[in-house]
Amino acid sequence: MKATVKTILFDVSKNEIFKITENYKLLHRKLKSTWKVLINREELSPNILQDVKILVVPGPQNVFTDDELACLKNCVVRAKYHKFYHPKECHISNGILNRAVTKQIMKMPNYASESDDYLEEPATPNFVYPYGATLTVKRPAAAILSSSDVCYPVKRPVAALYTSEKSGGKLYLGLVK
Repeated sequence: MKATVKTILFDVSKNEIFKITENYKLLHRKLKSTWKVLINREELSPNILQDVKILVVPGPQNVFTDDELACLKNCVVRAKYHKFYHPKECHISNGILNRAVTKQIMKMPNYASESDDYLEEPATPNFVYPYGATLTVKRPAAAILSSSDVCYPVKRPVAALYTSEKSGGKLYLGLVK
């Protein structure tokens, strides 16, 4: 049986903003221990991408040729993000931090949810986490939604609730769509 080598290819053929030797130095060092890390300076082709498991294109400044785009379309395993097409939106199905919030949402008359976990009964509310924005939440406010562990940044607050002890007024701040 042939041993498969896990290969990551960093493409630097398009005058990328981020450099592996500068911006990705620590990541490169950590990846080298378990992955074969390659750097591509040529035009992308099926031969170059043949055994590549992960292709990293860190901020290209030049355009891809039609041949390169055709090559990428044939090589990409998944051409869209789970449930959403925009690359900066992430579907979160397990990001509610407070069970009381879940119960309240599920009581709403127009509540409907599609669970990613078919064993989960009842299905918990889902939300869309947009654009990598997060909050810094300090007491007495409380984080109620999280980016979860399925996207970056990991497990960061994306919604918070504050209730004033004096007036009883409430303030909700959320970054969800």
